[in-house]
Order: sequence, then structure tokens, then C-alpha cells
Amino acid sequence: MLLIIYLDVGSDGIILGYSSSPFSEDCVEIEVDSEHPVLVEFGRYRYIEGELIRLSQEEIDELINMPTPKTELEVLRDTVEQQELVIEELMFTLIPELMALKGGGEI
Repeated sequence: MLLIIYLDVGSDGIILGYSSSPFSEDCVEIEVDSEHPVLVEFGRYRYIEGELIRLSQEEIDELINMPTPKTELEVLRDTVEQQELVIEELMFTLIPELMALKGGGEI
């Protein structure tokens, strides 16, 4: 039996999901057999030029091992850590050096 499904396709062509009804302007309508493995393993397929193409094991391994982008929280933490290092540098190196140059004592 043939089914019409609507694919959510990533920018790299990898199928991110599917639905039995249209869910966005960008979804792609295709017809597949009701037993097609894409219905169970959609993340293992690409949609390229109107065709479903199964990823090789090497491609799957690359995707699994691909580093994920940092979250906004991780980026903020990194920024705070960098600022803390700058403050430490000022407190323990630059300020005492400036005080010594001005002829003053230690803080």
C-alpha cells in the first residue's frame, strides 16, 4: 500500500521527521510504500533531487560523532569565565605593577 507523507528535510538533506499531513510550507510531499524503512529510520535517509537515499554506515557514524553547537547558556558561561580571567589578571598582575610604578605600596 502506498502512503503520502510530508518530510521535514534539513539543510544537508537529512530527513528530520515526517507527518501524514503538511506541517509547514517547507515540508516535502512524497509517496512511499507503507513498509518503507524511512517510516521507522527517517534519520538514516537523505532526500536529494526527489529521491530517498539511505546513508552509509560511515555517514551515520560521522553524524553521531559530530560535535553539537554550543547552547546560548554555554556561550554565556564561556564569556563569564573569560571575564573572570581578565579580572584576575588585573587584580594580581597589572594593578600591583601600576602601584609600584606610582611609588605606592601593595594593595
